[in-house]
Amino acid sequence: EQWRELYGAAAFGNVAKVEALLQLPMDLDSRTDEDGITPLMRASECGHVEIAQLLLEAGAETDVSDSDRCTALMCAAWNGRASVVELLLDAGAQKDLRDSEGLTALISASRCGHAEAVHLLLSAGAQTCVRDDENRTALMHAAYNGHAPVVRLLLEAGAHVPARTALMVADPEIRRLLEPATTCP
Repeated sequence: EQWRELYGAAAFGNVAKVEALLQLPMDLDSRTDEDGITPLMRASECGHVEIAQLLLEAGAETDVSDSDRCTALMCAAWNGRASVVELLLDAGAQKDLRDSEGLTALISASRCGHAEAVHLLLSAGAQTCVRDDENRTALMHAAYNGHAPVVRLLLEAGAHVPARTALMVADPEIRRLLEPATTCP
């Protein structure tokens, strides 16, 4: 019962309730909802940075994954929650873990066009060359979805471009960014 209350408070951003519930003994990572989502994952997904901080201080693990192998960092990156991405990276979250589709936090943020999250992940050393289960990199996802600011960030970070493939899916503005990099192996 207490765990469900904590989960709900984390999801809805109720800081006072989370603080009160964290005074009670409970394992923050062993109890999850039916999809394996922990309170930290839900707070991360919803962008509740203060709650995520409280949960981390209370001992929540950064790299616990749900039934799709998503972690709190992946949830935050997918939803563009840059402040939570930064918090989790500072707490030692592994940045290159892959979910059940092979997506990393960087691929997820790139795919959705979340430039600030991409910048934070790149600054933390996230790998740009990782490919998902469909053989696509973060750069390919950003190019396909027309996220020029993210494409720029990835190129500036030295992303190796399977340029011909990325060029095939890119709109004209993205093509102009990619063409100078077509000499990459």
